[in-house]
Amino acid sequence: MSIDKLPTTPAGLRRLNQRLAAARQRYLDICADNEDAAGAGDTSVWHDNFAYEENQRQMHAAARTVRDLEHLLRRMQVVHPVERPSQATVGTEVTFSDEDGEEHRWILGGYEDSDPAEGRVAYTTPLGQALMGARPGELRQWPRGGRRVEIEITAICRAHSETSA
Repeated sequence: MSIDKLPTTPAGLRRLNQRLAAARQRYLDICADNEDAAGAGDTSVWHDNFAYEENQRQMHAAARTVRDLEHLLRRMQVVHPVERPSQATVGTEVTFSDEDGEEHRWILGGYEDSDPAEGRVAYTTPLGQALMGARPGELRQWPRGGRRVEIEITAICRAHSETSA
């Protein structure tokens, strides 16, 4: 993979496209309010119209978000999780136990693709970095809560939720 490319799964690419579509819609919605905002204040001096100025700020911020997501999308490279992975990579589900014997299961997501509620963590996060490249039986250090927690990798499998776009 090229150094300027960022790995993601087919499902991660779908989620990024959804974020981009939502950002574009937000931009269009803000632009649609522009005329109303322009007429909301003293129209003789544009700089005394707070509603218009705020609308312009929001419009520029939304345009920047769209531009950033488009740039990110161009850098994405889809990686397809292998059927029986031997080590943790993007698109795998990793099971590990911590020092207290508590078992955890996380899916390794692509760049900026974390959702703790869904049990997915990006490979660039501290936990993701601790898991990347790990093999069953290995001990790893996970920086958590200001200290390093030792974890033992107990299982690695393909994350089926990450295979379809």
